[in-house]
Amino acid sequence: MKKLDISKPTLYRKLREQAFTAKEVEVLTRLLFPKEALRHEMLEGIEQGRRDYKEGRIKTSNDVRENIKKKYGL
Repeated sequence: MKKLDISKPTLYRKLREQAFTAKEVEVLTRLLFPKEALRHEMLEGIEQGRRDYKEGRIKTSNDVRENIKKKYGL
C-alpha cells in the first residue's frame, strides 16, 4: 500500500473492482514478481540496443573514451 500510495480500503476496493491503473499494475508486478520484472527489463534493453544498432545509433568505444576524458578532464 505504501508503494502504491493508496489507503487499505482503496486497495481492497480496487482489488474487488479490478480497477488498478496501468502504473499501479506495473508497481504491483515488480513487487510480486521481481525476478520476472528484471528479466523483462533486461530483454527490453537488449531489443532496444539491437534496434539502435540497426538504425545506426551507436558510438565506438574510442568515442566514448574521448567523451569521458573531456567530461572529467582526464
